[in-house]
Amino acid sequence: MDYSLLIAAHFKGGSGGVHAKQWCEFHRPTRVGQTLKTCGQIVRTWSRGGKFYFELEYETRDAASDELLTRQAITSVLLRNGKMTT
Repeated sequence: MDYSLLIAAHFKGGSGGVHAKQWCEFHRPTRVGQTLKTCGQIVRTWSRGGKFYFELEYETRDAASDELLTRQAITSVLLRNGKMTT
């Protein structure tokens, strides 16, 4: 759920979702006790068939060294539409 806070920060009133697809690039392993930071952005939104879809790209880095650990993207659909904020 490393991206759930990113989604919650942009959609108000949306709830639940269906995870449609995802890709991941693993650059370095994550260690026990390692402090991480995750940053991302919603890169695309669209509606189709009465449903609201979004695509989110994000990456996770070591908080101390800023070394890239993973880069990921997901496509999901909200089960109940929310309002997107900027």
